[in-house]
Amino acid sequence: MALSVVTTGEDRSEEIDGGIAKGPHDFPHGTRIQIEVESIDEAISKAKENGAIIVREKMEFEEFYLAYLVDPARIGFGLISEEVL
Repeated sequence: MALSVVTTGEDRSEEIDGGIAKGPHDFPHGTRIQIEVESIDEAISKAKENGAIIVREKMEFEEFYLAYLVDPARIGFGLISEEVL
């Protein structure tokens, strides 16, 4: 999966970064927002308590964890965490 990185500035405290890529075949079509969280496990738990459904379980990458969910309004989103691996 090719990713085009998008950055908005040099100061991490004020910027909003992201990327543009084709998603996996099993993720809902459309815009995919990924939200960085401190603890992906806690965020997944809270999302499920509030009606979210997990589309892709937590995945481990070299420098981060990532999971995809769908909220009760059927809006897909990702959770990403740079927890120490």
